[in-house]
Amino acid sequence: MAFAPVGAVISGLPLLNMSMRKVVSILNGAFSYIRPGGAFYQFTYGMTCPVSPRVLDRLGLKAKLIDRAILNVPPAAVYRLTRRPQSKFFAGNVALPQAEPRRLQMDQPT
Repeated sequence: MAFAPVGAVISGLPLLNMSMRKVVSILNGAFSYIRPGGAFYQFTYGMTCPVSPRVLDRLGLKAKLIDRAILNVPPAAVYRLTRRPQSKFFAGNVALPQAEPRRLQMDQPT
């Protein structure tokens, strides 16, 4: 059965209690169905994003805190994870021009 790309995935999975390998697997699976420009929304009771910066970097994602429910017990938060834009400067094997070496002028003894 084929699935059409979706605009968003909403998750309340306890990512903070999972191994990094499991989190990577979940996010890879989710983003395989999320169309370009789509997002993964994660509900959490943690004080920080439940996806570590290391995992975000590895998967080319960025996370943004959307809102907090401070009066909730325990306090809750929602994060939006999206794909990072692809850099146009590093596409392919393009060599950057190198600057000409400068000569240092030294004072000549008189």
